[in-house]
Amino acid sequence: MRPEIHCGTALSQPARPRAVIRFADWALTTDKQGSGPVYEAECTTCGESSDAAESKDEPELWCLRHAGALGHTGFRGVTTAFFRATLVNARSGGADS
Repeated sequence: MRPEIHCGTALSQPARPRAVIRFADWALTTDKQGSGPVYEAECTTCGESSDAAESKDEPELWCLRHAGALGHTGFRGVTTAFFRATLVNARSGGADS
């Protein structure tokens, strides 16, 4: 038997994982440990963007100032929300167990 080649190094045996979870249930929830959503605005004409803020007010005001200063009228609102995945339980059997 030929040894496996991994990243240019000959291995006598394949690498083995420390633990395998075959089936698991996960829950995805809004991350309440960090900040809330973050809001930004981008000009669709020139690509400039506002600073990120925890309120929509600042990016919206930036849009109005940008429109007044440059005459650009199209903007994209960007909202970034954060989520956290949590392992609910793990099963050792198949999908029906």
